[in-house]
Parts: sequence; structure tokens; C-alpha cells
Amino acid sequence: MNIIDTHQTNNQLAPNHWHEWVVNSAVDPKLTALNVRSLSGSIVYEYLLYALSQTARRNDGRLRDGYLKRYAHLESGAWWVSGLDPSTTENQWTGED
Repeated sequence: MNIIDTHQTNNQLAPNHWHEWVVNSAVDPKLTALNVRSLSGSIVYEYLLYALSQTARRNDGRLRDGYLKRYAHLESGAWWVSGLDPSTTENQWTGED
């Protein structure tokens, strides 16, 4: 039987996010450590809105105020999970390029 250390965390994950993923949701700690990141401040926008078209930005490159207001609550802290889209090519799952 594996015992989950509820106090264990990594450098990229806030303790409350670790608890949410590993303890509350029973996601494997190694999988969590590899794929989940805690974000705060303006970096949240880089992760969340990276794919917006250039029209979503002002001439100086900054996001338009509507986006900043809409997602301002995330600046105090959020988590990001990376992964693979199962609806895309099989090569992603095998590690082949």
C-alpha cells in the first residue's frame, strides 16, 4: 500500500494545489509533479492566453483591458496542468515525432 505524504510538494506547486491534486483528487504524486504548475501574477496570462490572435493585443503588445479584467481574479493564484490532447495524432502518445 502506498502512503501519500500530504505535506510533500515540489518547487512548482503551491501546498494548497498539491493538496487539491494529490490528497483530495488522489492523482499520483509523480504525475502531479510532472504536469501541474502553480501560477500567480502576470504569468497566468502567458499560460492562459498565449494563443490569442494579435488583434487581442494593443499596438504595444499588451493584452487588451477586457482580457485583463476578465481574468484578474487568477493573478492571486491558480494552477495549470499540461498534457496531451487524445483527439490528435498518435505520435504524441508514443513519444515519436
